[in-house]
Amino acid sequence: MQFVGESHSIARLILENLSNALGLEGVERFESQHQAGLSSTSTAILQYYPYDIDGLEHMNISNNMSSDVGSIAIRFMEGWEFQVGSPSDEKLEYIQITKGDFAMITIGDALQALSGSKLRSCPHRVVPWRVGDRADSKYATMFLLRPNSDVELI
Repeated sequence: MQFVGESHSIARLILENLSNALGLEGVERFESQHQAGLSSTSTAILQYYPYDIDGLEHMNISNNMSSDVGSIAIRFMEGWEFQVGSPSDEKLEYIQITKGDFAMITIGDALQALSGSKLRSCPHRVVPWRVGDRADSKYATMFLLRPNSDVELI
C-alpha cells in the first residue's frame, strides 16, 4: 500500500506542475481530477518481460507498441531499453538510458484528452536489455494513475 500511496503522490506532483505550466485554475487543474481516496481505476502492476530464449535472432521482438490509457504511468525499472515515438509519427526511436535503476514517466491518453491535446500521449515499448550477445528477462514495477471515476473524458 505504501508503494501505491507514494507513487500517487509523485504522479500528483507531476500533475500539479503540468497544471501550473498550462496556467490551469480550479476544477480545470489536473490534480483536481485525480484525488486520492476517490474512486478510480488507478493501479499498481508488477510486469514480467520475458526474454525469448529460442535465439538471439529474436532479440528485437518485444512487447507490442502501445500508449497508456490513463493519465500518468510511472515505471520503475532496472537496465532497460525503451523506445518511444512522437504522437504524430509512430516510428520508434531508442531512448538512451544509463545502466542502473530509473523511473520512466509517460503521459497517457486520458491526460491528452483532459488537456485538450496540449499534452500528448506517445507510442512506446520496452525491449530486452542486451548484455554483450545476450538479453535478460526483466521485471518492472508500475503505477498507472487514472482520473477519478466521475471524470468525463471528451
